[in-house]
Amino acid sequence: MSDIQRIVELYNLYGSKRRVAKELGMSRNTVARYLQRVQDVKDGVESEILPKNRQIQRPCTVLTPEIQGCIHSILEENADRPKKQRWNGQKICHYLNKHGYGISYATVKREIASWKQKHGHRDVYIAQETDPGCRAEFDFGKTDLCICTRWGKYPMASMVLNNSLYRFGRVYHRETLLEIFDAHIRFFNKIGGVPATIFYDNMAAILNPRTKDWNSRFLEFSLFHGFEPHVCNPRSPHEKGTDEQSVGYMRRWAFSERNTFPSLDEANVYLAETIAEINAGNVYRRPSPPCVGLLAEQETFAPLPTLEFSNYQSRSARISKYSHVAFETNYYSVPDTYPGHHLTLKYSPDIVELVGGDQVLACHTRRFGKGELSYDLTHLSQDTVTKTWCTPKLPVIPATGRGDSTNPS
Repeated sequence: MSDIQRIVELYNLYGSKRRVAKELGMSRNTVARYLQRVQDVKDGVESEILPKNRQIQRPCTVLTPEIQGCIHSILEENADRPKKQRWNGQKICHYLNKHGYGISYATVKREIASWKQKHGHRDVYIAQETDPGCRAEFDFGKTDLCICTRWGKYPMASMVLNNSLYRFGRVYHRETLLEIFDAHIRFFNKIGGVPATIFYDNMAAILNPRTKDWNSRFLEFSLFHGFEPHVCNPRSPHEKGTDEQSVGYMRRWAFSERNTFPSLDEANVYLAETIAEINAGNVYRRPSPPCVGLLAEQETFAPLPTLEFSNYQSRSARISKYSHVAFETNYYSVPDTYPGHHLTLKYSPDIVELVGGDQVLACHTRRFGKGELSYDLTHLSQDTVTKTWCTPKLPVIPATGRGDSTNPS
């Protein structure tokens, strides 16, 4: 734009396009063109001197009609050839160069893409319709949230009933088998039953990516609740498109308006309220809202199990000299009256239990940071409290049913 301003200034000074072109070292036609555009803007013929999105299209001098016809004929013959013996872009480029046509591989690729866009086959899918209570879908999706002033990507479990389009979602810290089970149990309790089949992606947590065998623990879970699991084919999102769209829909509907929360529990409360609004409203291609359609599906669900599935994992843990147990770089307090040096640590998505024999020694809220300490002052005996050399560095935390966490400093 500064060059155009300089052209106008010199033309007003000299009054000669030839002299302006000679002084600026450019073509006289270029000077005349920009002076004309400036005059057109003054007269109101044009809105701007330089268009913002200028598209300069040079005519292709290499891709002649003869070469185009040769490429098109090869592509048409490909339809009758075996799939693994068809001409590709590299082979076509080599063939043309071999017969004396000087053309680059990039030009051949552009011409092939242009031909396929006009003559190629479109992918056509058939919309699925399921019977009430017959099918549900599960998927994980990442969500950007600010929890306790820290931004992070949190996995959001999503489940949806295909017939009524009733949705369910919950945000977690991890994306393991424990979180998958927890999301299923909460979903089953929410809808009051178990659908016949549930479809999944090829998740490594439930399906071995090499052998394609189901996880044994997941099969126990499906048999316990009485549903049949299915996985989609690789790179086939259309087979589970209802839930694929539900993940993005719930994420935008809930967390585009608000994405900062003091804790993950409050984020889940907010998400549940938002999903309740979605389920109460009208949805695409459904005669009634999802909450109403759920009532019709509940008649076809399998009943909930009488007993609750034990969704936890256990491991052996050693008690340190500070009466702590280390788990995932975090520390949990143990009552100092316990005489042993080892115990069993049971953990679920939210809770960590410390078990000695048949007795639950302590119950803590699970921590997901690094170096966090969950301490309960009731775990200290009277003898330990009277030792003045150990109490000053302990955090003063009210004794509750579950331990509270602080970062040791």
